[in-house]
Amino acid sequence: MKVNMGQIESGIIKYIDEEFVQKTDGLLKFAIVAAIELNAPKFENLMLKVSESSYIRALDLIDKDGLIELDPLKESLLKAIEKTGPIPQKLPGLGVVTFNEKDIHKIFECIERPANKSQVEISGFGSSEKGNTKSS
Repeated sequence: MKVNMGQIESGIIKYIDEEFVQKTDGLLKFAIVAAIELNAPKFENLMLKVSESSYIRALDLIDKDGLIELDPLKESLLKAIEKTGPIPQKLPGLGVVTFNEKDIHKIFECIERPANKSQVEISGFGSSEKGNTKSS
């Protein structure tokens, strides 16, 4: 399956929503949503820079139309996590969160799943697509 960078960005936001936002409440939930909203423009710029990177282009991860073939990317990440083992990461307010093979499968499932605007809005995220942001 081929996707564009916007679909990858949307999938990562879905993953964060499902794995962190929906499993928290109160001030912590508010802080996570606020951090995502605050950093969304930076994330968009990062994804753009990644897509334009000569290193990424040299790896043939992105075709001439700007689309990314997900299968080889997923396979390489699964091989990497198999070699490194689960990756613990301390996150403010959440403690130590361990990233493992299940997370890779979940991220790719979120990327491949069509956008569901109502689900995104319920959790408090605006869409990163131009002209489709949630306003207060």
